[in-house]
Amino acid sequence: MRSDNRGGGPMKMIVTAMLMWLSRLTGAGEPDEFARRSASAAEWQSTWAFWAVIVSVGSLLVSGIALYFLFRSLQQTRSALDLTKNLGQAQARAYVEASDVGFSDEDGHIVVKFKNSGETPSPYVGMGLAVILTNEVDMNHALRLRSETPPDKTWAALGAGGSSSGKLTPRTGFSDAQTWLRKQPLPADARLLVYGTIVYSDEFGEYFKTEFSFFTHPKLPLGRFLRPHGVMPAYRPLTSDEYNRWLAMNV
Repeated sequence: MRSDNRGGGPMKMIVTAMLMWLSRLTGAGEPDEFARRSASAAEWQSTWAFWAVIVSVGSLLVSGIALYFLFRSLQQTRSALDLTKNLGQAQARAYVEASDVGFSDEDGHIVVKFKNSGETPSPYVGMGLAVILTNEVDMNHALRLRSETPPDKTWAALGAGGSSSGKLTPRTGFSDAQTWLRKQPLPADARLLVYGTIVYSDEFGEYFKTEFSFFTHPKLPLGRFLRPHGVMPAYRPLTSDEYNRWLAMNV
């Protein structure tokens, strides 16, 4: 008896089934599977690239914010150091002002007494003044319209807490005020007004100016002066223009 082997029989069918199962398991035999997997991989790469960019931008923003606050912190630290330095210098620097004026024994001279109330010496002191004749009503107006009085006379230094005096000839007004007063007493409402400017430096290389004014009064003895009401500018930093015009050739 002959057996029918057409078609390979049951063994061939089993082998064929196993090959088909393995093909489905491995994806073999599916032409689009590679493309599908390649597209999926590209999609994942695109997603990761997007989030990598987001993370990088976020890191840059965080770094920028951190740098900004670090810069602000350094600015505040520098400002605090500058403030401490300025406060220390302001406490220690020289403060020069006029304390009184009077007539000298020599005609045509005004004696100005001045002092340094600061804690350090003033390496340079210069002074200039003017004298005008006014009256009690117009005295404050005359002070508002006063002319400049740059230094005519200088002193090498004035120690901390020290005082000194100097004789000066007025730049404007009466060149011989004392003699004029002795020969012709002032009317009751007349005032002989003396005003001027003290320019000085401190040990930190800064220059300042203090202005002053004094006036005579008929009820006071000759040579005695009073201060006008109101405060004259004092201890103000010298402007660059004032320095150039008054001191550039002298210091």
